[in-house]
Amino acid sequence: MAFLPDEIDVLLNPTSVAIVGASENSVWATSMVANLRGLGFPGQLHMVNPRRDSAFGQPAFPSISEVPQSEPRASGRAGVSLTVQSIGGRDSDT
Repeated sequence: MAFLPDEIDVLLNPTSVAIVGASENSVWATSMVANLRGLGFPGQLHMVNPRRDSAFGQPAFPSISEVPQSEPRASGRAGVSLTVQSIGGRDSDT
């Protein structure tokens, strides 16, 4: 499948980023937020973590479906269970 120019633009120039598994306890999430802020990312950063009320001084949403933009571009890394919960699925423990 070939990418269309608009699809490439959306991928390379997102207007928002959802950090799935956002937590100050996560080295990866801390680096991601610091890099995006430090490099002057002009878009919105949305913290997603079903186990936290806030992360990095911002409210944390329990799932991507609760982020108040129509199409956030998700980027994040967490344990499988937390990632599945964050995107609104069910893991084997529930």
